[in-house]
Amino acid sequence: MVLLPPLLMATDPDPLQDFCVADLSGTPSVNGHPCLPPSSAGDEFLFSTRIASGGDPLANPNGSNVTELDVSE
Repeated sequence: MVLLPPLLMATDPDPLQDFCVADLSGTPSVNGHPCLPPSSAGDEFLFSTRIASGGDPLANPNGSNVTELDVSE
């Protein structure tokens, strides 16, 4: 007899809140910068020209590339 594990399903009730645009004018706390209100966080905060220009994928044996960014970029 084969026992199959029960299928589990997890969902996020509000997937639109899965991002935090840092409010750089706010005072940083232990957790980092506070988040902007979602109503004022437009798409201009979610794009970077550094991501558009990728690195050389042949620079490592895996052929992968990572572009690191932080809240100041």
